[in-house]
Amino acid sequence: ASDATRAQHFAMRFGIDTVHDTYAALMIDPDVDIIYVGSRHTSHYEHVKQVLSAGKACLVEKPMCVAAQQAEELITLAKEKQVFFMEGMWTRFFPTIQKVRDTLASGEMGEVRAVQGDCGFPGEIDNGSWRWDSAQAGGAMLDMGCYALQFGTMAFGPTVPDQIGCSAFMTTGGVDADGSCSLTWNGKGTASFFFGMHAHHPET
Repeated sequence: ASDATRAQHFAMRFGIDTVHDTYAALMIDPDVDIIYVGSRHTSHYEHVKQVLSAGKACLVEKPMCVAAQQAEELITLAKEKQVFFMEGMWTRFFPTIQKVRDTLASGEMGEVRAVQGDCGFPGEIDNGSWRWDSAQAGGAMLDMGCYALQFGTMAFGPTVPDQIGCSAFMTTGGVDADGSCSLTWNGKGTASFFFGMHAHHPET
């Protein structure tokens, strides 16, 4: 924890035996097998790299990183260290989503040719909100749009689309407040998504 006193109080309340007040202490603890990284988007790369370098398994909150090159480097490091590493896209583990994946795999619905998604809700608007701060990797895509986007890779496989088209309403602060994407996997199908932080979306 960043505050040792608060961490001790939390541990006492929930019966936790060990508390660490630094990342370094956590990572060398022989009783720790896996570490969850839930820091700000812009800190994911640094913190995950520390975890993997220490030889610990790691689950990181989405998005894995804010740049593809960073993600590729971490994946390579995890392979070198031979440790488990995964992005915590929690919706993938909903019972309903698991049922959808089983249904797709069974072929009982036939071949999927198109996927549509819509995800968003009003983000709190204040000067301190990271969602509206480009320096903290805010924006609708990294916070909400990725939930819709992952349905495309769930249907057509974990590969980069052959065609990608995106547009967004950008704020004066440099973040995407609302947007849409159109993706095509040649020979497989298409996917289109809407996402945003200005209104409630149906989240379908």
